[in-house]
Amino acid sequence: MSFPQADLAISVRNQDQRRLDNLPCPALGRAALCGLCTYRIYSAYFPATRPPILTASIIEKIVIVTLIFFGPVKRTLAMTAFGIIDGVLAVLFIAYLAGV
Repeated sequence: MSFPQADLAISVRNQDQRRLDNLPCPALGRAALCGLCTYRIYSAYFPATRPPILTASIIEKIVIVTLIFFGPVKRTLAMTAFGIIDGVLAVLFIAYLAGV
């Protein structure tokens, strides 16, 4: 997030299409993921906050898995691995909330 031009050039892979109006979505997405990860760490020390934070995490994981496996972007091996890991984490979070 410190170098938006370089980040955008890497994500677009074309120097001619480098426009900063495409930047807010990926940058805000990363900020939201960092915030949610911070809340997960917070919930480890304060158990009363776990149900709403894990519910938000489950929703986030399901959205990521859906985008990876059913989205318009061609999947790479790394994306498939992240999708599988996020799916497993979503199942584990659901199992924890269900009391299994």
